[in-house]
Amino acid sequence: MHHVHQLVYCPSSKRWHAYEGENYCCPILAGDVICIRVQDRYFPARVERDTRWYLLIGDDKFVLHPKQKYDTILLF
Repeated sequence: MHHVHQLVYCPSSKRWHAYEGENYCCPILAGDVICIRVQDRYFPARVERDTRWYLLIGDDKFVLHPKQKYDTILLF
């Protein structure tokens, strides 16, 4: 069974971090594979970084917004 984590952006480290509730879990790195919740469904995605952090969901690019928090399932 997978736990749902929340992705939170940290401006000082310029990277995303995963939390389980209030507990810190780990940093998110380019190349990590996750499932991201969009509305009521989870989609497999690969985390990447160019000038901004984004997800590849199939052939589509989804830009992660630093002020947003995202529900995700870590697959690594």
